[in-house]
Amino acid sequence: MTILCTGAAVVDVLVSVPETIPEPGSSALVETIALAAGGCGVNTCRLRR
Repeated sequence: MTILCTGAAVVDVLVSVPETIPEPGSSALVETIALAAGGCGVNTCRLRR
């Protein structure tokens, strides 16, 4: 069997909330950063497994 799945594949960057909102043009440290695959092509492939 051959299956072709088309669609977008993106990476979602999930970041914990910083203690304070940084001023425009500056940055802030966060506790955690996680990456997750997403997009209609990736999500469809996950459902069909």
